[in-house]
Amino acid sequence: MGTVESELQYQLTPEHGGTDEIWPGLVKALRVPRVMVKMKITDVRGSESDYRIDKQGFAWVNAPTVQKTWEDDEEIKQVYYPECEELLKRITGASHAFAFNHVQRGEDWSKVMKDVESYKDDDIEFRSANNCYIHCDYSYRGAEQFYERLVVNGPREDLKPLAAHPRRRWALINLWRPRKTINRDALCVADAHSIKDDELAEQTIRWLKPEQLTEDQKNHPQFKKYQAGAPDTFLWAVKPPADPESHKWYYASGMTPDEVLIFKMYDSRADDGIPRRVPHTSFRSEHDNGPPRESVELRAFVIWDDQDGDL
Repeated sequence: MGTVESELQYQLTPEHGGTDEIWPGLVKALRVPRVMVKMKITDVRGSESDYRIDKQGFAWVNAPTVQKTWEDDEEIKQVYYPECEELLKRITGASHAFAFNHVQRGEDWSKVMKDVESYKDDDIEFRSANNCYIHCDYSYRGAEQFYERLVVNGPREDLKPLAAHPRRRWALINLWRPRKTINRDALCVADAHSIKDDELAEQTIRWLKPEQLTEDQKNHPQFKKYQAGAPDTFLWAVKPPADPESHKWYYASGMTPDEVLIFKMYDSRADDGIPRRVPHTSFRSEHDNGPPRESVELRAFVIWDDQDGDL
């Protein structure tokens, strides 16, 4: 296995000029200052089978898809979601899998930043560039809040029976697939055990309330995407390591559309040895070339009938 070096973006704390709030859909979310730390990232090619979802928190899987085009969101929900749900049950051993959304990315981060240079912080802007800072999509509190909102109190009737067993083990899983072969801005993941809980920093995801919106914001062509008044949610950022060698980062070079990277966003099972969350980020290396990276990530609940969580 080879390694590459890259500067990864860790959290900059508020007392040093950073922030513990993220405002999605506003330009200031693109401008959050962070700490750059040079890290080694191991290429897993040739040893993919050494990495497993309940060992390090992630797995690379060869999984060709029948979904060949990505323009029609409804078709993706009808065709791709069921396919991924079956794959997730097979890989995790879960009894149930329920895909709840997907995100597509295909813009170059540098171009996005250049495009918004003259914009105000509170201008509305939604772009599809890759996330290039280290994060976990949900903190423990954020994941449990999301479960309550979607499974316990949500509109999907097929999820209601699952809420009757609150101690049943459940997890939030990300299934990440290239739409084209990856030649730049690859996604890397950290061994969950190499980043301790006390190195995580909770950040609050906030949306403006309707009464806080300006006329310019309400008249913006992308305003229909803005979730005005949505409740706060919570994710993890990661503090810079005291010893950079302690954080173990991995990627698979040249991933193709026939491959997926499956990783945990949250696992309710808390006993020793089970990875609960996987910090991740895109990164740049000297080998990057070609057009912007294109990818699609699907997020899902998985639930085990025969296992308890919060042990």
